[in-house]
Amino acid sequence: MDVRKHLMQSLEAILDRMAFMYFEEPEDGEPVPEEYDLITGITFSGAIEGTLNVMFNRAVAEEMARNLVGIRDDDELFEQTLKDAVCEFTNMIMGHTMTNIDPNRSFQMEVPFMVQEPSTAKAGCETIEVSGLLDDSPIKLILHFKLDS
Repeated sequence: MDVRKHLMQSLEAILDRMAFMYFEEPEDGEPVPEEYDLITGITFSGAIEGTLNVMFNRAVAEEMARNLVGIRDDDELFEQTLKDAVCEFTNMIMGHTMTNIDPNRSFQMEVPFMVQEPSTAKAGCETIEVSGLLDDSPIKLILHFKLDS
């Protein structure tokens, strides 16, 4: 099962349909700046279990939040609204990914949350990291997971 493919399809679909943004992976060997101000997390279980962290810099998080919530550029974006929007983005990515992995099984997801540092992989887990740019601002997804056998 290609979990990375499902994660990427979900990321691109949610960005396109909900945030009106485009994800761009770097060319081979091209570095992505590691400048992250906000980190979300969500834990899940079902056909796959683990944790997803999404790391944003403030500029891309604000643009995404405005697009998701429908706040114009000249209107104030409250800090809690920003955090709620990036958490909901993380929730949508993981829900879409789990549905793509196995549409016939139920799954559980916890409420997404803000964290100071990304989680570390538990014993027996695999890790997928996806780094790229949204409107020239870095974003990174770290998925620690174990497939249910």
